Amino acid sequence: MAALDLSGHGSSGSRVDYDFLTWADEVVEVASAEGSDQPVVIGHSMGGVVALTAAFRHAARLAGAVIVDLPDWVLEGRVPPRLEQLPTRRHHASRESAVRRFRARPADPMRQEYIERHVAGRSVHLTADGWTWRFDHAVTTHDSFPADLWGTARCPVAIVLAERSLLASEAVDQMTDRLGGVEVVTIADAGHHIMLDQPLALLAGLEDILGGWSWRRASGAGSG
Repeated sequence: MAALDLSGHGSSGSRVDYDFLTWADEVVEVASAEGSDQPVVIGHSMGGVVALTAAFRHAARLAGAVIVDLPDWVLEGRVPPRLEQLPTRRHHASRESAVRRFRARPADPMRQEYIERHVAGRSVHLTADGWTWRFDHAVTTHDSFPADLWGTARCPVAIVLAERSLLASEAVDQMTDRLGGVEVVTIADAGHHIMLDQPLALLAGLEDILGGWSWRRASGAGSG
């Protein structure tokens, strides 16, 4: 198992430009470097778009892809929020001050503050100007999901949705139609950031999906 920071995120380096094809390539190459033979790629929100891109672009190299609560712009072919919509990068005098500023967006009433604090604590670093977030502001200048991938061969795909998902039910139906029918799991009483709101329920849902895929592969049954 490997948890990675895409380029422009976390502790990974930055690029001049960002796009989903490159991120999908990064994910698959990291899995290969870690010795994973046909791994399953799991991604949330924008990371889910990366996982979906990998499901088409690297279908033969993956055992499956799980996309967790995608944003609504994927199906509409829109470009994600642009750089000018991000606030000016702020620097804080202390790590604690930066962590206190962390808020998941969109906010959800199920918010688990202790989980948010844990995530926030791993998402800041010290620079010459003070404590700030580990991401490249230029990350939001990437293109939309490469729509020409729709309809091409893919590996098995499952969708995990929050009860209060960013995707309306009509968009979910459109997604499953485009993918030719996929397993959909809904996590109750969760907002878009499912891993912050219902981490154990999310883990159980993922285990069910992966367990089913493993059984189908072992039995020789169809997986998609």
